[in-house]
Amino acid sequence: MRYVYVILLCLSTLTVSAQGDAVISQYVLQPYLFNPAAAGSEEMMQVGAQYRNQWGGIEGAPQNFMVQFNNSTNKNNIGYGAWLGRDTWGPYAKNEVFGTFSYRIKAGKGHLSIGIQAGLQNFNTSWNELSAYQAGDVTFTGSPGENVFIPNFGAGVMYKNKRLSAGIGIPHMLSGKVFEDRNITQVNYYNAHFNYRMLLDKKVGIVPAILVKWTKNTAQVDLNLYAVILQKIWVGAGFRSDKSANFNVQYHLIAGNNQFKLGYAYDLANGTYRSATGSGSHEIMLVYQRQHKAVNVTITPVF
Repeated sequence: MRYVYVILLCLSTLTVSAQGDAVISQYVLQPYLFNPAAAGSEEMMQVGAQYRNQWGGIEGAPQNFMVQFNNSTNKNNIGYGAWLGRDTWGPYAKNEVFGTFSYRIKAGKGHLSIGIQAGLQNFNTSWNELSAYQAGDVTFTGSPGENVFIPNFGAGVMYKNKRLSAGIGIPHMLSGKVFEDRNITQVNYYNAHFNYRMLLDKKVGIVPAILVKWTKNTAQVDLNLYAVILQKIWVGAGFRSDKSANFNVQYHLIAGNNQFKLGYAYDLANGTYRSATGSGSHEIMLVYQRQHKAVNVTITPVF
């Protein structure tokens, strides 16, 4: 099927950055997806999947799918894992697979983790799926698809205790031109994340959180606030500096040494951007966690 993109007007100067690395609204619950130092930080085996449909209703809008696995050794000082991701945006697609390793040391009431990851990225395009905005323009429509494999690596650091989690990560440290005959490049971006879990009473807590992503020329800030009820239900709302708001809910089921997390987030652009971004963005998350050995799980003030 052929697409018509007004965005072709600026495609000749496109930089694969903001859409090159997926937007994540439920970042509090899966920091491993953007910081390798989070591998094994939950001190249990974790398997997760996430799907995001950006700007629903707009043909060719960005979509992202990620699956991940991470775990820690029995002594919880070494974490390891792997994740796979796929991003699509019109005629452009990126596939990637990374393996991660982290090492944790005791620091005060928590742990300081240092993590690294290495993997392979595949960038490919299908220019023949485009229809020219201006009749007769063959800048892209007359070109065949392109397929490139690029190795990359990342690093991060994170501190975590029972209430606080904070870190800085660089998922992709190598940058540069992706396609030699196009002005399409990948830039490395940095992120800093923080959240703190506060208890209001025995049944209700709140979690303020922030995620800052930046490159050499751009920056994006996510501010979120969650209400946590009985450690099981998370209800939150937030604002992103790209002029969008998000609303999300998660349900956590604890059964012995097994835990399940199911989450949904809805993003909606503000003001004049709303009509240009379709029916909003939808994000679904599913995570399974298992303790290394059977433990007695009880409801405690620390959630």
